[in-house]
Amino acid sequence: MEIKKILVPVDGSEANKKAIEFAAEMAKKFPAQVLLMHVIELNMPSALQVEYSYVQYSYTDEDLKNLKDISRKILDNAKEMLEGVEVSTFSYVGYPVDEILRVSEEEDVDMIVMASRGMSGIKKYLMGSVTNNVVHHSKKPVLVIP
Repeated sequence: MEIKKILVPVDGSEANKKAIEFAAEMAKKFPAQVLLMHVIELNMPSALQVEYSYVQYSYTDEDLKNLKDISRKILDNAKEMLEGVEVSTFSYVGYPVDEILRVSEEEDVDMIVMASRGMSGIKKYLMGSVTNNVVHHSKKPVLVIP
């Protein structure tokens, strides 16, 4: 298997750092380009939405600007961990699973490297819902880092 492009979805979590470090090692060995992506989630659930699922949340322009600033910081921090590796960064607004699957196809990546759970992961679950869905729906190989 030849690996030229590795997609690494990032969320700024501690667990995600392990996935970035692993991708860096792989990129140096092959050599490969690393594509870092962060997704600003649409309709992020609030306590109110969980209680009243019919309530739709939408971001104000100010919310979206702040979230894009946070996204850029998450991507910049991840990029710092990839010294000596060719890196591209992408930020999207959408549903994480959909965006990860879309980018993996559009960019024709050879592999997706993800943490088993990220910011929203609950320790009692073996794998986070985003990772689990990507594993089950991706047409590309997915390497899950515990």
